[in-house]
Amino acid sequence: MNKYIIQKKNKKFSGVWQVVSRGFLEKGFTIIEMLVVMFIIVIITTLILTNYRSGQKMYALKQASQQVVSDLRRAQNMSMSGKKNTAETIYDYGVHFEGDASYYILFADKQANSQRYNSGSDAQVERINLRNQIKIKAVSPSSSGLDIVFEPPNPKTYINKNASGPATIILQSGSDSSLTKTITITAVGLIYSD
Repeated sequence: MNKYIIQKKNKKFSGVWQVVSRGFLEKGFTIIEMLVVMFIIVIITTLILTNYRSGQKMYALKQASQQVVSDLRRAQNMSMSGKKNTAETIYDYGVHFEGDASYYILFADKQANSQRYNSGSDAQVERINLRNQIKIKAVSPSSSGLDIVFEPPNPKTYINKNASGPATIILQSGSDSSLTKTITITAVGLIYSD
């Protein structure tokens, strides 16, 4: 009824009002409008999923880095407390790393003045496997292997049998070489991750 009244009052604009009112009364979407909306939804979903997956990888890498730091500190604390896991004499505690591996070894050094990991004579306290496709990309100062040993009671820190440092362990997320975390151990026993 109102439509009719508006058209009568504005006769010279009646064609315009009819077109406008017809647009409001018709319901539905054109195929182009639906395709545009679907395209926008697909783009937003792709962006969200891409960022979510890279976020998951970064979180797993941070978690593995904190696990390594925690286990290094655990070896340091075991050395300070003089904790023994066997009836044999334990001289030092340490952690052994190998480059391009997905595990590291927490060990008890049973040889006096050794300050190195010897799989034949030292007690393996625990072998820690890195999860979520995290691996040890590189270790330094030696690329073949790295032993961080803590000698009680202070504990004095040995890096590959030397009391000088620092040493670095680089963790990598799967095959993505751009996602890395570096753990540094100084000669005075300070352990931190970037």
